[in-house]
Amino acid sequence: MRYWEPVDEFRVRGWVLLSRMDYVRSRWGEAVLQELLSRLTPEEQTQWRQASVNGWYELRFVERFERLIAEYAGEDPDAVYEAMGVFSAERAFHPEKGQYRRFLGKPPELFLKLAATWQNEYYNAGLTEYYPTGVSSCMIRTRYIPYTTRPNCRSNLGFFRRSIEILGGQDVRAEERRCLLQGDAWCEFYFAWQ
Repeated sequence: MRYWEPVDEFRVRGWVLLSRMDYVRSRWGEAVLQELLSRLTPEEQTQWRQASVNGWYELRFVERFERLIAEYAGEDPDAVYEAMGVFSAERAFHPEKGQYRRFLGKPPELFLKLAATWQNEYYNAGLTEYYPTGVSSCMIRTRYIPYTTRPNCRSNLGFFRRSIEILGGQDVRAEERRCLLQGDAWCEFYFAWQ
């Protein structure tokens, strides 16, 4: 399948599920994770408990659990979704186990330029594009996806912001300026740092 072919089900790789479960474990412990999983249907519980890094999972399926996490947190849902993205970035750049550790010590823009490849690795549709807007600023646009979810967009915002910080960017400003959920044709994030 090529990225511009329409799809009905927007899917993500299983590393997202594993990251969400690890987020709950790290924040509240295994007992809370099991409690939240028990609120899902038996079929959903099975999929979450047997999540595979290389498996594909429908984005709306992931959203149900992300909303349960935000509800349990009792905080602003957008802040919780961004915190999940931050957690994923910290895992991805872990100096010993992170899949992006090879970028540590390199400028943020080098890593961000590769965003287009993430789309093919972690989503079954769409195209992520990187556009520099200045010496230390950029826009990241995701197009050709059938839909998105609020947790997905906010966690992406948190992931990119925290990635820039980990790679040495300071005073990072992050903003979502366009979103499919607001009726736009694509999702668009702007970042600036010092």
